[in-house]
Amino acid sequence: MPVGALRWGLGLGLAALYPLVLRTRWADAVKAVLIAAPVGVLSAAFLVSFYDRLWVAGLGVAAVAAGVVLVLRRLGKPWEYYVAAGFALALAVAYGWPPG
Repeated sequence: MPVGALRWGLGLGLAALYPLVLRTRWADAVKAVLIAAPVGVLSAAFLVSFYDRLWVAGLGVAAVAAGVVLVLRRLGKPWEYYVAAGFALALAVAYGWPPG
């Protein structure tokens, strides 16, 4: 199986499962940390998959970031969620951005 399919499958699977995490009675800090996985994997998937077309990768990463911010604002989540998502996004960009 190609790595790209695994990367996209993992990212979409984590994004689909994250609403279940939000319904748990876990502390907000734990739920905030767990948002890093879907945000980071999806952002890295966009960057690595569209490595030769950076404008497409940038649009994909921007769409992930905008979607996360919209959902978190709609749900009224505290600042920890935004920090965790932003940190995951920054690490994904550092990982997937081409050198030079």
